[in-house]
Amino acid sequence: MLGVGYVWIKFQRWLSSDLRDMNAFSKHLDEKINEAALKLDEMGRYAEETRNIAADTNSQIRDLREEMRAGFARVADRGDQELILDILYHVCSQIGVDVQPLAGRGGDIRPVAHGGRILTITQGIRSVLPAATRSRIFGRQH
Repeated sequence: MLGVGYVWIKFQRWLSSDLRDMNAFSKHLDEKINEAALKLDEMGRYAEETRNIAADTNSQIRDLREEMRAGFARVADRGDQELILDILYHVCSQIGVDVQPLAGRGGDIRPVAHGGRILTITQGIRSVLPAATRSRIFGRQH
């Protein structure tokens, strides 16, 4: 009977030791899960801020594009290409696009990096002018 009691006590110690280890591991997992949840929450806040900034920027660009279209239509009626370039330079500087100055005259315009694309000032103007005005100023594009 003494041998059975000894085995029982050893078994109890082994169980309590394993239980402590499992509790410690469970607590460790809970801490890691809480850390991950906090990081996800923080990432969600940053994503929301980024979405808000992007929406605001897009709204500003839409407003400026409308201003450009209206201004270019008025100016294009007079056929004043130089003034159109000045307006485009001003509007682009308002939205943070680095517009390089003209490299020369006669449509020789340096490319401008914008949003991962390469644009020229002329392309920027063409993109906002009505088709009839665009062809009158720049001629037919093939």
